[in-house]
Amino acid sequence: MSGERTKPLEPLKPAQADAADPEVHAWVAASAGTGKTQVLSARVLRLLLIGARPEAILCLTFTKLAAAEMQNRVMARLACWAGCSDAEMASDLKAIGAATDVDTLTSARGLFATVLEAPAGLAIQTIHSFAQGLIASFPVEAGITPGFQTLDDRAAALLRRRVLTDALTDTGNPNFLADVAEIAIDGGETRLHAIMAALSRHGAALAELRVEGVAPLLRRALGLADDDSESATLAAGIAALPLLKLQQFAQALGRQDGVNAQKLAGNLVAFLMASDKAKLWDDLWRMFHSTKNEPLALTTLVPKAVDDENPDWRPFCAELQAQLLGLRADLERWLILAFAGRHLRVAVRLAQDWRSAKHRAGVIDYDDMIAAAARLLGEPGAADWVRFKLDSRIDHVLVDEAQDTNLLQWQVIRALVEEYFSGLGQRDQFRSLFVVGDFKQSIFGFQGADPQIYADMKDDFHQLCEAEPERWKELPLTVNFRSVPAILDVVDRVIGHVGPHLFDPQGVEPHIAHKPGAGLVMLWPPLLPDAGSEDEDETEDDDAPPLAQAIDMARRIAATIAGWLAPETALILPASGRRAAAQDILVLVRKRSGLMNALVTALHEAGVPVAGADRLNLAEPLAVADLLALVHFACQPDDDLTLAALLVSPFCGLDHDQLTGLAAGRPGTLWAAVLASDDPAMAAPRAVLAEVLRLAADVSPYRFLETILSGPLAGRRKLLARLGEEARDAIDTVLDQALACEAAGAASLQSFIAWMAAEDLEVKRDPEAAIDAVRLMTVHGAKGLQAPIVIMADACHVPPAEKGELVLALGNGPLLPLWLPPGLVAAPAFITEAENDRAARAAREHRRLLYVALTLAEEVLCIGGATKPCKQWDVHPESWYQL
Repeated sequence: MSGERTKPLEPLKPAQADAADPEVHAWVAASAGTGKTQVLSARVLRLLLIGARPEAILCLTFTKLAAAEMQNRVMARLACWAGCSDAEMASDLKAIGAATDVDTLTSARGLFATVLEAPAGLAIQTIHSFAQGLIASFPVEAGITPGFQTLDDRAAALLRRRVLTDALTDTGNPNFLADVAEIAIDGGETRLHAIMAALSRHGAALAELRVEGVAPLLRRALGLADDDSESATLAAGIAALPLLKLQQFAQALGRQDGVNAQKLAGNLVAFLMASDKAKLWDDLWRMFHSTKNEPLALTTLVPKAVDDENPDWRPFCAELQAQLLGLRADLERWLILAFAGRHLRVAVRLAQDWRSAKHRAGVIDYDDMIAAAARLLGEPGAADWVRFKLDSRIDHVLVDEAQDTNLLQWQVIRALVEEYFSGLGQRDQFRSLFVVGDFKQSIFGFQGADPQIYADMKDDFHQLCEAEPERWKELPLTVNFRSVPAILDVVDRVIGHVGPHLFDPQGVEPHIAHKPGAGLVMLWPPLLPDAGSEDEDETEDDDAPPLAQAIDMARRIAATIAGWLAPETALILPASGRRAAAQDILVLVRKRSGLMNALVTALHEAGVPVAGADRLNLAEPLAVADLLALVHFACQPDDDLTLAALLVSPFCGLDHDQLTGLAAGRPGTLWAAVLASDDPAMAAPRAVLAEVLRLAADVSPYRFLETILSGPLAGRRKLLARLGEEARDAIDTVLDQALACEAAGAASLQSFIAWMAAEDLEVKRDPEAAIDAVRLMTVHGAKGLQAPIVIMADACHVPPAEKGELVLALGNGPLLPLWLPPGLVAAPAFITEAENDRAARAAREHRRLLYVALTLAEEVLCIGGATKPCKQWDVHPESWYQL
């Protein structure tokens, strides 16, 4: 921070200075790397300089990390001003566009003390933190239990598990259990967990429904009359078929000698002669469609001789196939009604139980915070008093990463600032709104964010400001302070090639590099699969490369990086002229998959220091498996499988041949064989395991693990020696969970095993931690970061259509999940439209990820990856290499 205090501020560019002007409402479109945090900080400083009270400034950021960075920047600058010279002060003030007169200099020197002495200080926080503080001040008015607690991820998972368990053991609701039984047959236990996951997105809307209202709701959505039924639909559909002409067609076929013609004729006659034709509907469908439910070729249905006799038969069959397809679509509506109905009924019951469980426990989740805050500020009555109190306290609102703000969050922000535009505030001073975001960087769908909402809110606020149009400024920031011209040229050319309107409907301004210097863009040829090498079972929408291909690509990337870091083949960074280091390299993937794991392994094998994946499931690292094997063995030494894994782990160090020699043909348990063995190689493992059992009898889970890791057994050193430094975070997280388990009142090893099995925990690494290692992240996780060298490891993959349930829109009402049965052939039109919309959203998200990834590089950008033929993406990845 001392370096930050002494470094003078860089002069703001004209558009930045206009955005920092505290006398206007500013809506800022900030392209990647354009210094939006600098603009935010400058605006806060200028607000303070014109006399704004620190507690009257509210900055809403997207993450706690962003809030902390901005807080540090502002406080460091104020601290610098408190002790710098007049010349240095004047330089900083001029840089941010503030006055430099004596009074301003004097005022600036006292701002640090003013902010420190302010009762609440500067309010720079996330929208969730603000909402939490707001409803904590007015819990009754917000409809929240006073003294509520916030559910963290683990507590929420445990509560959801308890809600599901209680519902499944409730024998007083046989209809619910019958629906669950059918769902279990359809999709197993994972389907129930998918329904529980939907509660985090649609829980509030589902909880407001009644189970009895699900069927009528779906009937209206599917266009099914209340007095209609599936049997009636089928009977009417069959009656509408041209049965007489179908009989004539059967007779025409029957006059032929061909086997296929005779078989079809016989099947048609059997259908036509049946007294209950509905029972033979499936047979009729199969007469004109293949086993893949595709229409049979007309030449197959109508032999040449029949066609020569009457050319009308083939058009007749085509019309009949279309009629059968329409009837099937009508029948599938009833299938959807039954299938989606039981899913929705279960979801409604669980949503209501989830809401009740949270109320009983006096807890709320993050979505509840925003909903309660929006309710508190938006409903008449008590909301008027709350808004009056906030209106007297908050004069300036600044919103960061606005493109990722969802509709409910915007409702909270609008309620805070609409008085600023009405002229009905409590004071005559100008009160301002500042918003910064970027349509083309939106994390689409994250926490309900939609970039279109961002665009609509801009129009909304602009209309509110129509009485003072000179106070409204829309400012694009296009000067990039991060990347050299070569990188930005590729960004612009890719955008131009794909189409600017596909990144932002308003178009994309060309990117302007602030810093000169050479850059390097490497377009690696795509790694194509060998002919016939792909798994036949691989689905078309699965965009992950086959495992062998991912491993091959990971090894190539690792070898390239190893070459960059080797002294004899070192990569010299073009702009700075220094040798590349491991910490300069950021490898990006689009999602956490086998490729990410393969990259960690390949880099480790190549001797390249790697920080590991940015986020990984705690059940996956081998270090965690080895530690849990210790705990399992301590609780049950006679578990042969656990002991076998433990013997070949770093703690014991046997190889598989030694394990086979010990285990093969043993008369009793494996532990008995270890104790009885006279092999000298067994002495050290036997001593380790005996010490493990001794410790287990005397200490708590944390003390047990910490003693093994840091004591004479040197467990941590052994794990890191075999598994690499990337195992350190996983080890520390297991220790943290042991402490949390003990804090929850469970101090036995057996309870710790149950604790670790209760949910899927994740290890999240600090992406900006100072470590000389290659960083491996998803594009989402890397948003907001930068690196001298960025490798887009899987840039060629096609975004699949979103999987899971559709979202059912009920007019202007809430959105609800709609689970669909598999194998739909002629889905109703609204489903087809929804599928197309989901595919379009996936493609838009792919473009946003592409933009974010391209703009993270400072000097060197490498684009490559494995690919398959593209069917959903409008530009084949190979065309990138022609740019």
